[in-house]
Amino acid sequence: MSADTPASKPGSMGTNDRLILGVLAAVFGIAGVVWAGAALAAFVSDGGRLRAGLPESVQALIRLPAERSDPRRAWPEAAQGSLPGPLLYWACTLAVAAVAGVGLRVGWGWWRRSSDRGRVRLGVDVRARFASLRDLAPLVVDSPFRRDDSYLAGCPVASWRPRMPAAHQWLLGGGDVACGRVTEGRSR
Repeated sequence: MSADTPASKPGSMGTNDRLILGVLAAVFGIAGVVWAGAALAAFVSDGGRLRAGLPESVQALIRLPAERSDPRRAWPEAAQGSLPGPLLYWACTLAVAAVAGVGLRVGWGWWRRSSDRGRVRLGVDVRARFASLRDLAPLVVDSPFRRDDSYLAGCPVASWRPRMPAAHQWLLGGGDVACGRVTEGRSR
């Protein structure tokens, strides 16, 4: 455990632990994509099998930036014979990366939805968060004030009155508030 792990929560991960775990997951994830792209390229080019594993793909990942024009040279000699030219190699690697990206996005969305199920009380999401556009849509009005030059039952109403969003007018029964009274409909 790292030094920033609180003593009150044994077994919890601190910031440094999460950072190290994230870096390792990213390195091995990218190495997996590089290996799968090379394996797909080897299969598509001659129906063969890539003669390299994940440790060789980590080494190839380190050497690939220098060997962009001929990615075969980044791999061990045993695997170089089954790999195609750069165009097919990079096309296959890009296809695998795209599939992995879509899979990560779908998995992340599923994980977020499934991990928040216990956070709904009486049908209301209890997570603290910023309001989304969907949350704010019922609150939008054309202007903060409404022009009305009328008087209500001898009570002069200011010519500019605060406006309530249409979604909240049910609180007033569809009427207006003037001088502390609720009136039905538009006043004259």
